[in-house]
Amino acid sequence: MNLYNYIDKDRILNREINRLAYSRDASIYRILPDIVVRPRVEKDIQNLFKYAIDENKSITFRASGTSLSGQTVTDSIIAEIAYDWQNIKVKNNGKSILLEPGVIGEHANQKLRKYQRRIGPDPASMKAARIGGIVANNASGMTTGKPYNSYNTLKYIRFILSNGNVYDTSDKQDYDLFKVKEKQLSDELITIKKEISENELLRNKISDKYRLKNTMGYSLNSFLDYEHPLDIFAHLLVGSEGTLAFISNIELETVRNPQYKSTGLIVFPSIKIACDAIDLIKNTGVKALELMDYASLKTAKYLDDAPYDIDSLPKGSSALLCEFQEDKEKLFDDLEQNLISVIKKYNGSLIGNFKKEESERLKLWEIRKNLFTTVGSLRKPGTSVITEDICFDIEDLGDVITELHQIFAKWKFDDAVIFGHAKDGNLHFNLSIDLESEEGVNDYHKMLDEVVELTVNKY
Repeated sequence: MNLYNYIDKDRILNREINRLAYSRDASIYRILPDIVVRPRVEKDIQNLFKYAIDENKSITFRASGTSLSGQTVTDSIIAEIAYDWQNIKVKNNGKSILLEPGVIGEHANQKLRKYQRRIGPDPASMKAARIGGIVANNASGMTTGKPYNSYNTLKYIRFILSNGNVYDTSDKQDYDLFKVKEKQLSDELITIKKEISENELLRNKISDKYRLKNTMGYSLNSFLDYEHPLDIFAHLLVGSEGTLAFISNIELETVRNPQYKSTGLIVFPSIKIACDAIDLIKNTGVKALELMDYASLKTAKYLDDAPYDIDSLPKGSSALLCEFQEDKEKLFDDLEQNLISVIKKYNGSLIGNFKKEESERLKLWEIRKNLFTTVGSLRKPGTSVITEDICFDIEDLGDVITELHQIFAKWKFDDAVIFGHAKDGNLHFNLSIDLESEEGVNDYHKMLDEVVELTVNKY
């Protein structure tokens, strides 16, 4: 059956040059799609689902942003929603915002600026990432972290199942409809909830995993957090990476976006000492707390106007990038003094002064936000850059990073940088790998095996 029978032909890109253009994302993967479709409205999505079922094909939804792990490439159908689905409606005097999946995160924040609010998730890719991907990956970010991630700020969600049925959690009638029209799905969700509730070991394991900033797999905590099958399913959609339904719009609770900000970069003698200081520092009122190892700090030499002299950094040092956000600028004096007393306790030093001018603050943030692109631009010819995302208890971070450095040295990944969201115990590492030789593939495989052992079993 021809796709033209289901979707307007001006919505279909099937020339080889179009397919090649969509065979890559920002990951190491390249897969040529069978066809690219740009659905415009919900009816297009329903028709596309019908075609996929009739022809036994899969659909990968694609917006824009990073997609560093290959989520938006496929050998089947790519459905791109970046060119439509742009509607934004600010509600409740800025306390919530209704968004279609094609809206860029930063554009949502621009609409909220006059209310001194913003959406909770704030990934580094906010200027490119769209709401569909932000929600589908359960993004959080640098200044809000887990408490205000996509899952925890979800108010209402509207979605289309693969059978074409549409549900909206803002419509109370849909709660009964979901149980009737999706009886098998609804019953199975309640069965799973019952099994988890009656299994103390499983219940405690889920609670423990989602106490951390865990975005691995489906949000199983929804079975503990909610009673109604529609609420459970709606929250399973957050982080599902487009695998359970198409999200056609979402209403997010917003968070305060204070007018005044003060940012400082604190250098510590070692990564272990920086990690030991996290617990006390995060209780000084900082809204953002980003950890960077020595290799991360050294990448500042590639910036046009680096905020510090690379050569002045002690070898093996590390840093915490801190930011206060307040409605009154005069509050910063006490907050900064409290932080400085903690810094001294751990033999740390503030680089320069706290920065309050936006241009000066952005220079500090540029180091942190550009790490992936910096490592990518410096990689050896023929290599590819990967990024990983792992999470630990804060008290283990110093030991974990020390062991990660040892693993990278053992397998000669000399360009690796480690950084992350210190308040959440969430680490990222970027490094380049050689996938063109058997030795390179084997070293990559063995290195990742050791990282898995470190993450899953030891810690």
